[in-house]
Amino acid sequence: MLMMISSIQLLSCFDENVNTGPVDPKYFSRQIAEIISPQKTRSAKIYEGGNSNDSSTQIIVGFGWPKENGGGGVFTAKGINLGIKVNWMDEKNLIVTYKSSLKVYPITRTEVQLFSEKVKIHYQILKD
Repeated sequence: MLMMISSIQLLSCFDENVNTGPVDPKYFSRQIAEIISPQKTRSAKIYEGGNSNDSSTQIIVGFGWPKENGGGGVFTAKGINLGIKVNWMDEKNLIVTYKSSLKVYPITRTEVQLFSEKVKIHYQILKD
């Protein structure tokens, strides 16, 4: 009896996301850039994703390259094709440049850390 219940639950997870309901078949997610730090120990990746109703652009910092050991999201803005630029100053400092007209989500971080390793995030906001 227990085996039958487990198989029903497993099959249902393919049709619906427990947190958001039915999966939108028009959902997309793509990496549009990967910027490697000067000493090739870290990366900053820019992703775009969304569905037919909404989309966003995210920046994720990864520790370890080419094999990541971990990392975290540092920036999210509403929309795609936003012209966001990312540049490494050095291994511990990343600059994110974007236009002031963008709707930036409040989860923007000024630092990301993995154990004792830290990267400070600096923002350069350009006037439109």
